[in-house]
Amino acid sequence: MRIPIETPKQQRVFDYITQEPHSAIEISKACYCDARSVIRTLRNNGIAVNDEWRDSADHTTRYKWYYINPNYPMKPKVLCNG
Repeated sequence: MRIPIETPKQQRVFDYITQEPHSAIEISKACYCDARSVIRTLRNNGIAVNDEWRDSADHTTRYKWYYINPNYPMKPKVLCNG
């Protein structure tokens, strides 16, 4: 199965969040990009980027962690009964 990656920036983010979950700030620092924009593009290309909300250590803020399950990187096709 071919993963629809269009740019080196998308490849860096894909590789980074396939290894383990990361916050948008961590992704931006490690991959030198706007993480949320690249994640949106990956999702639009059919890649199953998962996210979950987490609380900070002092429970004053919340932020998202993004990850890709390496066994299921693509969104399932939706079948319609026409």
